[in-house]
Amino acid sequence: MTFLEKTNNAWSFDSIRLINSIPNEIKSTFFYIQEIGFFKTEHPYYTERRHLNSFLILYTLSGQGKLIYKEQAYDLKENSLFFIDCMEHHIYYTKQDHPWSFLWIHFNGATSRGYYEHFHQRNSPVITIENSQKVEHYLNTMILMIQKKNHLSDIHASQYIIDLLTYILINSKNESSLNEQLPRHLTELVSHLQNTFNEEHRLSHYAQKFALNPSYLSRQFKKHLRVSFVEYIITLRMNRAKELLKYSEYPIYEIASMVGIDNVTHFINLFKYREELTPLQFRNQWRG
Repeated sequence: MTFLEKTNNAWSFDSIRLINSIPNEIKSTFFYIQEIGFFKTEHPYYTERRHLNSFLILYTLSGQGKLIYKEQAYDLKENSLFFIDCMEHHIYYTKQDHPWSFLWIHFNGATSRGYYEHFHQRNSPVITIENSQKVEHYLNTMILMIQKKNHLSDIHASQYIIDLLTYILINSKNESSLNEQLPRHLTELVSHLQNTFNEEHRLSHYAQKFALNPSYLSRQFKKHLRVSFVEYIITLRMNRAKELLKYSEYPIYEIASMVGIDNVTHFINLFKYREELTPLQFRNQWRG
């Protein structure tokens, strides 16, 4: 496979491009940033690539661009975001008379491909982001992390990549689920659960917060998310546990605590019920 990269770097002096130096122990365990930045571009800016071992997320702040990916063309406008595998041939460029500004991140590691494949079940690499502040916050924070890098920056960045990917998946599911708009309070609730799944959660607390009957909120959650409130939290915890079992050396009891389950026996039983393997069997099977 021959690597290809062609560019016309028609970007402004205040654009940012940061290349991250990644220790091997980070690569083997975590999600990691390869490059990240902010570009303010004009025509004839473009990038063409193929066979780069990286995933790219690019978020449009203003202006207009174009993406060509897997022989399909996509318009890129304000609040649009694409997520692609850079091993595939792709081109993106600034449209004439429409200066284009965007944030972007090249990343890899951990379960990056799993997130990518899940996202692409919707058959389009482009989505429109409902809450632009969140995406901008994740990307701008990671830019600052690399600019002011210390011994913990890569570990913190891994968590931010997970948060960004999770938020993108939520947006993609909302956009593609029978054109059904997720109520604002459920969007807020799901986003909160994604970021705090290792804490204690009671449906009655959120029902009170949103001034709703608990039974109604429970039915509404299951209708839109296709799973109960409790099962949704368990799934988040099990998914994180699987990542830790695969890519860390933490003992089982610590992983249980890290995902919000203090009783290790209960954790093992929950895990085995869903995976048909104990956590230790899962780790050993994954590592061969």
